[in-house]
Amino acid sequence: MLWTDPGGDLTDPARWGTVRTHNVRTGLKPVEKTERVALRASVRERELLYQASRASGTTLSEFVLDAATTAAEHVLADRARFQLPAAQWTEFVALLDRPTLDKPRLRGLLTEPSVLDR
Repeated sequence: MLWTDPGGDLTDPARWGTVRTHNVRTGLKPVEKTERVALRASVRERELLYQASRASGTTLSEFVLDAATTAAEHVLADRARFQLPAAQWTEFVALLDRPTLDKPRLRGLLTEPSVLDR
């Protein structure tokens, strides 16, 4: 549901209201979205985004937000901190600390010249 006031001044953030969305691709429950993100794009970039959003069956806003959120998650993925209960943490550390297994075929693969090196 998008709240609008056809006769009102929609440039005033206090009048934007609330947008509730339902992600049809993931089936996620509706989420109240009260924050706005503004960006500038060239005509070519906007048209590309618009065409992609139509091809994926979403609105331009949904498409851009989904793509930006996915990119942000990938950027932050290797910087994320994870926590384990004490028993699982002990097991995890033990697995990291155990001696390595000798893998002769793997060692050969990594030490012998490849086809490209010959």
